[in-house]
Order: sequence, then C-alpha cells, then structure tokens
Amino acid sequence: MKRTWIMVGLAVGLTLVGFSCAPPPNGNTNGNQTNDNVSQNENENGTSGPVPEGFENATAMALDEAHRLIVNSSIDVVDEVDVYDLGSLNAGDFVDVICVATGDGTLDPMVAIFDVDGERVYWNDDIDAEHSNFASSFNGYIHHGGSHYYVAVASSGFPATQERIGAYRLTVQVQPNAGSPAAIGQTVLLYWQQTAGAVEVGGLTYAALPAFDATVVNASFTGQTDALKTAILAHVQQAFGPYDVTFATTDDSIWPTDRYSVVYFGTNTTQNILSASDGIDFFNGNDQDRAIIFVEPFGEFCANVDQAGIAIGNVVVREVGQLLGLMPTNAVGDAMDSAHEGTTLFNNREFGVAPMLDFPIGEQNAPLLLEETVGLHGGE
Repeated sequence: MKRTWIMVGLAVGLTLVGFSCAPPPNGNTNGNQTNDNVSQNENENGTSGPVPEGFENATAMALDEAHRLIVNSSIDVVDEVDVYDLGSLNAGDFVDVICVATGDGTLDPMVAIFDVDGERVYWNDDIDAEHSNFASSFNGYIHHGGSHYYVAVASSGFPATQERIGAYRLTVQVQPNAGSPAAIGQTVLLYWQQTAGAVEVGGLTYAALPAFDATVVNASFTGQTDALKTAILAHVQQAFGPYDVTFATTDDSIWPTDRYSVVYFGTNTTQNILSASDGIDFFNGNDQDRAIIFVEPFGEFCANVDQAGIAIGNVVVREVGQLLGLMPTNAVGDAMDSAHEGTTLFNNREFGVAPMLDFPIGEQNAPLLLEETVGLHGGE
C-alpha cells in the first residue's frame, strides 16, 4: 500500500493515509478505496453535480490556520496521478504551489490546479529545465470561486522513453481575499516587415527576419503576398472575435504605442516546427511577449493561398492563445490543438473545452479562461 505523509502547516505530528490514484486495469482511478465525501460537487450556483472524471478519488485535505498544506508522497508508476481536494476557494484568493522531487528516485513532477468542474486553472512542468531545476511551481489568483479545487501531481512525460517515478514534496499556500483579478484587453502586432536586427523568442535568438513573402510559402504564390496577409489577419480576427483582443499589423499607418505582444514570421527553421513562443503565459502576466511562425514548412501541404491563409492563421491563433495563457490540447477542431497538424489545419478551429496535451486528467475551458483574462469584446 502506498503511503502519503501529510503535514499541515508546521505541525510536528504526521498523519498516515493509504492512497493511490494509479489507474488499475478496471479503470478505477484508485485501487484502494472510494472517497465517498467527494463523490458529489456543489457547483458555484448551488447545484450539485458529479465529480469530474479523474477526480473521483481525490484525497480530501484541510489547510491549517495559516492556510498552508504540506504533503510528502510518491509517484510509484509512471501513469499515476495523485489528486488532492483542497475544498472551497474564492475569487481573489491567491494560491502558491510548489512540487519538488525528493529522495533518490527519477521523478520529474508536474503539478496543476483545477476548479470544481475539473478545468485547469494553472499548470507547470519544470521551473527552469535549462538549468536543471525540475521542480514545478506556479502562483496566481483564483478568478472564480468553487466548492472544490483540486491540486494534481503527475510524472512529466519528457522524455517519454524514461520512467520517471519517485517521492515528492507538495506545498500549497493560500492567501485568502488577496485581490480582485480583472480582465484586461490585449493588443497583438503581426510583424510583416523586415526586422531591424535579430529577434529573441522563447529564449532563442533568430537572425534578422526578411519581410513576409508568399513565395517563401509556395513558389506558385507569386504576387499574392497581400492576399495571404489579408487571409491570415481575417482568420485570427474571426477566431478571437468574441474576446477583447485587438490585432494590428506593421502595414498599418499607425502602430500600437502602448503595451502589446508581437507575432513574427520567419522563413525557415532547423527545428522542424511550425512555430514557437515565449511560453504559456497564464492569465497574460506578461503583455509584451512574443511568438514566431515559420512559414516555409506550410508549403509542403498548402496548394493555394486559401489553404495557406487558414493553416497559418490557425497556428497564429494557437500561439497567441499560449501568450494569453492557454495550453496545447489534443482535440481535432480545437483552436489549441497541437497534436494534429498538416492538412487538419485547413479546417476552421474554435476555442472550446478540450483535454490538454501535457496533463493526463482534466480539461481546458478556453472560452472561460479567455473571458477571465482579456474579457469579452465590447465589455459584454
């Protein structure tokens, strides 16, 4: 039986709880017992509903008087997910979560927090992998209250060839009523022009970028650069239409003068990818971050400007979504889908509720997250 040691605050006493969320062959997410006191959730509107799939056997927790919780446990099989029910949180509460591998195991933990519907609020996998800091941590405001919030710990899937298991220490600190998070609109500049020098995106430096040219996508697109620009811009504006996101381009007579994010367009990449960004910026903490689209690879599957406009537009939408705090998903037709590319990019994609690519349970409610981050167009 797996052992989980729970320390509340700085208390000396330890409580031993038998617990495992590793999915056995019968599909039950807990091979030991059912936690009946979390079998139903009370939603924010006062109604009751079933606990989301993957959260049925969450271990109920209680924060101490300092609103702190410390758990020492372990991931014993690579597909195990440990889920802890923190109880209710309110809009304006501030959460600070860190998960650190302990002992001699190979665990690289990732951690996430979910609302009463099992929808992701924050997530992290590695504070700084480049400098071998594989602890996972996030902090931020809760934007909507709920009777249950869940913290989940899982083993990182990278690299997929290595079984990363072992002990961990999870610390959760909540500061109640810490502030009033508000949605703030965002401006994004599509950078068609040649850059004055090298640009840095996602920690990598790219040599000066030439002006956007449709023939780089496909040699047969001669004379169609303006048409392709128009198609891309129209697509991204349509995708973000309900939300307070304004798109400008370097072809405009007046550029944004206030804070804005930038999407660059590069000609090629040795990384065999379509795009890159500064990362997933939860709730748009940095409103001046950057992304880059590598247009040359689109020529491998785009036969005309209409296809290229939709395909490149879909990738721009996805990268801007990441700059606004959305994670990649694994659902055909979802705007944040990163698992299906090529000709699937010819279809219009929409922001929806979808499973995440990088966490084994829960979903991402993109419309809700965008509304909470940038607000609705026109303040509706």
